[in-house]
Amino acid sequence: MITAVSGEPRSGTSLMMRLLEGLGLQVKGDDLIKGKKGKHKENAENLNPKGFYEVPGVVMRGIPEANLDEYDDHVVKLITPALMKTSYPHIGRIIFCLRDPREIALSQKNLSSPVEVVGENDKWEFAPKAMLPNYKRYARSISHFFMYIYHNANVLYKTLFVDYHDVVFKTEHTLLDIIAHLEIGVSKQTVKDAVKLQDPSLYRSKNYEDFDDKYFHMAMYLYDKLKRQEFTDEVFTYVSEFLKDESKERSTWLDDTEFGTWVRMKANLYRSVKMNNRGVRTKLIRGANTNRFRYRPAHCKFYRPIGKEYTIVRPKDIEDLTRRSICCMYHGKDMTREHCYGCWLGILKDQKEGMYKQHKDRKLIK
Repeated sequence: MITAVSGEPRSGTSLMMRLLEGLGLQVKGDDLIKGKKGKHKENAENLNPKGFYEVPGVVMRGIPEANLDEYDDHVVKLITPALMKTSYPHIGRIIFCLRDPREIALSQKNLSSPVEVVGENDKWEFAPKAMLPNYKRYARSISHFFMYIYHNANVLYKTLFVDYHDVVFKTEHTLLDIIAHLEIGVSKQTVKDAVKLQDPSLYRSKNYEDFDDKYFHMAMYLYDKLKRQEFTDEVFTYVSEFLKDESKERSTWLDDTEFGTWVRMKANLYRSVKMNNRGVRTKLIRGANTNRFRYRPAHCKFYRPIGKEYTIVRPKDIEDLTRRSICCMYHGKDMTREHCYGCWLGILKDQKEGMYKQHKDRKLIK
């Protein structure tokens, strides 16, 4: 069976892998520092001086079904989405790393950028990554983890939730909890040696600030429920409603009627276009009326906007969009306007590539 160390990025998963290795467990994953040179090595060492303990690809996407036997009886680092993509019956135990979302956001904000720029002294250096703390990823990812728990009854039996603060300041006590959870035999000396692997000086993301947006509040709500291990029907209902709202935020539609910009629209872009934020609506409409965008599905000889009505469900602050589908004479069936637009772009691409190939062939003949 596989032992999975999971959690959100920057939540202490690498430290946990290091401690488990110190306890004598077999871990899978390179530290991702070996092989790097120069500034790239400095950048990696700045992020995780003691190593990452990751298997490239697996840590983000989960263990493929065909490779499960390779990881049997090993500890593998799988961030939250990767855990949920890995075959559940093959996971024996889970150690889920918790950390205050404010600390995670601050840690991610302080990550060094891999982009090199010319500095003041005309020397190449890594540029700082200018970004605000973002709680959207945490809120979405942990919400899906709650639903993963809801649909897999034995997850809680398999999982030990470990808070980063306890790992740093109550290391020995935390390791004893882990040993009991994994049901392994470890000597007292091994535990003491493993405790020494934890370096409190690496606890650097502390001076955080609060934000006032829905993702911040949801992130803090989820963190509190995980720490308390409150998995009630009320909590699952609340999380489910949040995910439904988020799916509406990601819904996409073709803006061929409301503003006539002929772009694929999402909620955030729609809000900007409606407010004409930084003249975005003016620019998009101007672009839609140039020769470059003259050939639209409306000019397709099979295009007949007389199909059945369908509705695109949008966020609460934006009305749902009800429109008629396209009665496509080529495919012989009704198609959404969004599908029709994608089909039309494919036709234009094929035509363009065909013209390019003909031009290339003529040059070869010459």
